Amino acid sequence: MPISRVMTFNKLKKEILHTNNNAFTLLEIIIVITIIGIGVITMTPQMMRNTVEQDRTVEFFNKTLKQALKESKEQQAPVSIKGFKGSDNLITVSGERTEIPGISAVNNAEINDSNAYGTEYEITVFPNGICDYFKLTFQDGSYVESSPLLLKVNKYDS
Repeated sequence: MPISRVMTFNKLKKEILHTNNNAFTLLEIIIVITIIGIGVITMTPQMMRNTVEQDRTVEFFNKTLKQALKESKEQQAPVSIKGFKGSDNLITVSGERTEIPGISAVNNAEINDSNAYGTEYEITVFPNGICDYFKLTFQDGSYVESSPLLLKVNKYDS
């Protein structure tokens, strides 16, 4: 009977030693974490650049709309902000030409759900605190869209 016990013990020993083949080794886990880390390090600068550019563009439009509202209330009349397709320029209410930060050019302008024809587009701000609905599509496919009742814009990527 002792021989069968030895065989059973050897069989049990083999099963214990070979049951961990389904688990990952520490080396495999370290390699995967390193690869993920390299990917994150590579993508972070581009993501940060996009976030900063987006904030500057949105900030610019929100500031421009607030300045136009202030002027509109002072004049007690609607005022206009003019822009040009194919460029990154706007003419503000005060008449100065400024560049829209974070973009290369406006490809399309949709004002109050109608495409602006020609090379110029015009956004009107009213003294009661609202503006035209507008959607400006940029060369890279991203666009800004206004919320007329809030007098704010949001930027979306293509």
